[in-house]
Amino acid sequence: MKQILIVAFASLFFLTGCTAQPTETSMAPASPAIDPEVLNRHNSTIPEPYAGLSNPLNADDHSASRGEALYTLHCTSCHGDRGMGDGPAGQVLVPPATPIAQTSALVGDDYLFWRISEGGTPFNTSMPSWQGTLDEQDIWSLIIYLRIMEQGQAGQLSALPLAADISTTHANAVSHGEIE
Repeated sequence: MKQILIVAFASLFFLTGCTAQPTETSMAPASPAIDPEVLNRHNSTIPEPYAGLSNPLNADDHSASRGEALYTLHCTSCHGDRGMGDGPAGQVLVPPATPIAQTSALVGDDYLFWRISEGGTPFNTSMPSWQGTLDEQDIWSLIIYLRIMEQGQAGQLSALPLAADISTTHANAVSHGEIE
């Protein structure tokens, strides 16, 4: 008798699931796929003197706030408020502005320092060189803010796990075949 009840309830449960109508859920939109050409650019050999650099600044509220202010002033027009490459100027560029909130997690601080300093000339992109405009401390502060953006916490500078372990992130991306 006990087995019959279990089978009956299991069947009822299964049949109820089969006839249920789908309901609307409020899921976050999926992140758009990153263009393979963008991934190739982010997998470039980093030239000397940039190779191996790491951020000397503490990832504290002061550096993060400074980075946010610099990003707002110099980067949002192309990369957008949240770093998705959807700024008004970025949408008309060829190639379009990179979604740095996604791609910065795939690279180390040395790569970001190089690209911000030198710009996009080696890759035929419109990214300007910021070397003459921003000093090294500004660039490092900007990188701290990019690390916040990659965590999806831009504009939320209060309770942040600011020190991202980029070497682990990079190793994971390599092991999953996302980059070489």
